[in-house]
Amino acid sequence: MALPLQNGHLHPSLVNKISGKAFQLEKNEMNFKNITLRFNKNNCRVQLVGDKETYEINCGLGKWKSGETTFPYNSLTVNPTSRASGIQDKKVEASAAWKNDTTFEMIWRYIESPHHDVVTCEFEGNDIKITFLNSIAKINTNNKDTRPVLQGKMM
Repeated sequence: MALPLQNGHLHPSLVNKISGKAFQLEKNEMNFKNITLRFNKNNCRVQLVGDKETYEINCGLGKWKSGETTFPYNSLTVNPTSRASGIQDKKVEASAAWKNDTTFEMIWRYIESPHHDVVTCEFEGNDIKITFLNSIAKINTNNKDTRPVLQGKMM
């Protein structure tokens, strides 16, 4: 993919503490229960567990990683959908990097759509805060991303 990659560090010391650990999320309108980030040398696999579906996206560290997901990028809906509801996998290219020692930022580009998400995970102690910014809100500040900020604690 020729689009710019995430800029930043690839492996701060925090990776050893959080990799493979689940974070229990507070009750939220997206109905996500927990998130796990698994890091290796070149990738980060993100797993978001919801009521009806487990969403996975593999992010390249310093590169784009191709995959498919049912994660709902449509800004018109807040509640995630599932394969059981007839939603099909969407092609995605994902890249990620550490913006600083406690902030991990991912770009999820939905290949069959003009849209993308910027997903930011901020860590403090055993806490995580996850924010979403869709491409529409990123371009036009009058349009807000309707998805809530997710907060949780390491299990």
